[in-house]
Amino acid sequence: MVDGAYEDGEAKVEILHKDLQIIRSFAAEARAPSPLLAVTTEFYTSAMALGMHSMEDASVAVLLERLAGLDGLGPGPSLATEGEER
Repeated sequence: MVDGAYEDGEAKVEILHKDLQIIRSFAAEARAPSPLLAVTTEFYTSAMALGMHSMEDASVAVLLERLAGLDGLGPGPSLATEGEER
């Protein structure tokens, strides 16, 4: 995370997203409240929608930086879209 290199990790966003969906379904069946799981799942769903599926799961930090208004201030990939400055 320090150097912003998220492309070479073994744990991918798409795998964790799938696992979170399975766990969320199990929690729902068990009627177990899981508010942190729900929020976390939304972050990974957003990462998937942004095309980050093959990046290391820690790359969700890039998404959180963007939400905090910090996109482009550190090393690593930016989520800046066309027409936006990094």
